[in-house]
Amino acid sequence: DQALAEFSRVLHGNPNLLDAAVQLGLTLYTLGRSVDAVREWNAVLERDPAREDARMYLRLVQPR
Repeated sequence: DQALAEFSRVLHGNPNLLDAAVQLGLTLYTLGRSVDAVREWNAVLERDPAREDARMYLRLVQPR
């Protein structure tokens, strides 16, 4: 929960830090909040479609 609060604080201060957004998604996923994690990773991909890390996490959570 502490990591969740920290990543949220960082992104509130600078929403352009996509690395933090990807990590926020990973933190949400590890807390069992898959729907929220998917939302974060999709938001990252909307801003930067080349982010392979966000795409990889989405593939892990949403297998074909």
